[in-house]
Formats: sequence, structure tokens, C-alpha cells
Amino acid sequence: MTSCGSRDAKLQKQIVGNWSRDDEFQMMLSSGGSFSSHWVYSNKSVTYQGNWKVQDASIVMELTNCIARVRYILLGSGALKNIRLLEQTPPN
Repeated sequence: MTSCGSRDAKLQKQIVGNWSRDDEFQMMLSSGGSFSSHWVYSNKSVTYQGNWKVQDASIVMELTNCIARVRYILLGSGALKNIRLLEQTPPN
């Protein structure tokens, strides 16, 4: 049986890299624990920067910087975001 800590470490190594969805979203997860994500909506864009780790099979992100070209900020610096990892599909 694999302990939760070693499972989290394995997941963290597997998801390091650049991720994108269409032309709207891009995210870079570095092996050193920092991240940068960029969202584009028509004439608006938001870039989030911060730190991340895998904990209990979830990505936990702490925002340290937000660069927004919008009228409102979706998440401010210091906010925490948890993303549950449901499945990892190997690249083709």
C-alpha cells in the first residue's frame, strides 16, 4: 500500500509542466513549486502567480500576485485555491 505522502509526491512530479485549454487558458507548474496561469477572455486577461503543492491528491495554490486587465479581480493575492485531481491521462 502506498502512503498518501508518496502518492502526492508522485502526482506532483507527473503534473509539472505547461498546461493549456484552447486559447483561453495557459498554466505553468514548475518543479520548484511556483506557478503562473494566464486567462484570456475577448479583450480581458488575468495572470495569476504563486506557489503550489499537491496535498491529499489536490493541488493547493497560494496566489502571490495578480495582473489583471479587467474591471474586477477574480481572486486576490493570498487567496488559496484547491483543485481536486480526479484522473491523470498519459499524453499520447
